[in-house]
Amino acid sequence: FVSQSLLENLLTIYAAGGLYTRRPQYDMVLHVLGREDLEYEKSVHAKVGAAINWKGLFFDISGFYKHFYDLIRRNPEDPTDYGNYGKGWAAGTEIKAGYSDKDVSGWVSYAYTKSMRKDFEAAKERRADADIPHIFKAALSYKPHKNWILSANTSVVSGFLATDFDGATYLFDAGIYVPHYEFGGTNNRRMEGSYGYGAKIEFVMPLNMFDLGIYADLKGSGTKIDRVYNADYTDHTGLYITPVLGTLGVRGEF
Repeated sequence: FVSQSLLENLLTIYAAGGLYTRRPQYDMVLHVLGREDLEYEKSVHAKVGAAINWKGLFFDISGFYKHFYDLIRRNPEDPTDYGNYGKGWAAGTEIKAGYSDKDVSGWVSYAYTKSMRKDFEAAKERRADADIPHIFKAALSYKPHKNWILSANTSVVSGFLATDFDGATYLFDAGIYVPHYEFGGTNNRRMEGSYGYGAKIEFVMPLNMFDLGIYADLKGSGTKIDRVYNADYTDHTGLYITPVLGTLGVRGEF
């Protein structure tokens, strides 16, 4: 048996939604390069979820859906023209659990998402550029002493999407190669999964008006975000986010 007051403090059910717009990029509305009458891109978002908190333990599960429309895409009959031809959707869920008290705070989360687009009405659905199905994250913070804070985090995610090329045509007048997209179209290949990590140590000095923190931070990543090709598209190498980055800093908290 759970009393009503305990249930109210234990369980939270929430919902949110909204309508969002994004204006066209500047070059797309220039009369020389694009169209001045392009409309804003639009999307409708909806999210529902439930959260439980009990003696420092917390658990949260949510689901979301997004509908995109009036997305700006190239005219399939005229590659030099743009229009609000595109539409699409994204849906997924996220689960998060953790624990927090005055000295220790930590959590883990997993999210699954599927995001699809249509570039124009007669086109087939394809995976969106930012479609990343699996995302796992974890973080931990520990305060061994009132003046010291130790923290660490990690993430493992699905690889980015890319479009493979199958040969190229040399344009003599321009002196460049134009690649041919491989059969399967845009975003037909997913790169290997990526990971990231971080660690931080901080010394905090309480002062009269604010707390002064002196910290050392280390971040690393094995995230491959794209392929870089040579001039005639016969060879390529990986393009990575900065592998390791260390910083020393000072911060103040009022």
